[in-house]
Amino acid sequence: LHVHHRASGLTLTPGGHAEPGDPSLLAVAVREVGEETGLGARRLCLTPVALDAPFDIDVHTVEARPEKGEPAHEHYDFRFLFY
Repeated sequence: LHVHHRASGLTLTPGGHAEPGDPSLLAVAVREVGEETGLGARRLCLTPVALDAPFDIDVHTVEARPEKGEPAHEHYDFRFLFY
């Protein structure tokens, strides 16, 4: 499943950031898919591997954005499988 992001012009998998109070990374993934696609948790089926751990973890450096007051930092992407 991919979503076209108008602002960037890119087509990407749904994603976002964890928020205070999110009980798990899986809960974040389900919430973000819902926010970006309108698909609720009841319409998503998790593959067995996704119940225990992310399918993929990607770590990359994000450059500083002084205009936004954001320092350079490491960004962690956790990918889960749904079908």
